[in-house]
Amino acid sequence: MTPAAEPHDDGPGNISRPNAGARPAHPIVLMTAPIGTEPNAALRRASALTDILGAELVLLRTAVDAGRIDAHPGDGELEEEEWQTPVSTTRRWCGKVLGEGTPSYPVVVSHREIATAIVETAQRLGASLIVVPHTRNGALIRRIVRKTGIPLLIARRTRGNFTVVAATDLSDPEYPVLRAGLRIARGVVAPTVFVYNAAPNLAGEPAPLEGVARELGASGANVVVRWPSAVDAIREVVAQREADLVVVGTHLRRRKDSTRHSSVAARIVDHAVTSVLVVPVSSDE
Repeated sequence: MTPAAEPHDDGPGNISRPNAGARPAHPIVLMTAPIGTEPNAALRRASALTDILGAELVLLRTAVDAGRIDAHPGDGELEEEEWQTPVSTTRRWCGKVLGEGTPSYPVVVSHREIATAIVETAQRLGASLIVVPHTRNGALIRRIVRKTGIPLLIARRTRGNFTVVAATDLSDPEYPVLRAGLRIARGVVAPTVFVYNAAPNLAGEPAPLEGVARELGASGANVVVRWPSAVDAIREVVAQREADLVVVGTHLRRRKDSTRHSSVAARIVDHAVTSVLVVPVSSDE
């Protein structure tokens, strides 16, 4: 992977990659953290994922006084001295956490409210993945994923047993949730567990998960459960397997049964103790 390009001044409140509007030469992992915070676990996760994806890491620093991902007002402008300091302190932080010789990652500084900053920066740079520090604001995370169409990782502390649980409703024939979980698991040489919560009233019908796993070349465990609550089913499997990462999907457009299913990803973000990857999915429903 080639070293990341040096950022340049694009005007007050914004430092960006050269040719930000062009198609990036490598996938981009965009990690965000408010100025004044140093979420080490999220930085380590983001750095590891750049290696797995063959990507560049870009750091977004938001000038809001927030220790969590949440909506705060901002005017979108920073004075020059206000964005120079975050760039230098971010570089020092990266060196301290990731070690000497760490590339000088591009740093974007924004004074917009944090959700707007994430959406606009991710879309402008053509990011392949967004990484944010620990948060319990599942509804906001889901909105960001639906606005950008980009997977988003909520990075929490590693639990030590790096098992990846990928939970799917199999409604998207491309199986993006299972593919995302499988790619990360293969990158860190970790076991995968595919979870499908079948409708309890269809207990006599076979679930198609085994066939899908074979199609994807997955050799991990496949778990079919029949719980009334998909959230409870996923949390139970994560607890049983002592998983370190759970991958869930959120639909890009509203489904007919959205009142029952649309908040599954948000509630997993709200309640899971593991890192959570929220993947945009589509369906014909």
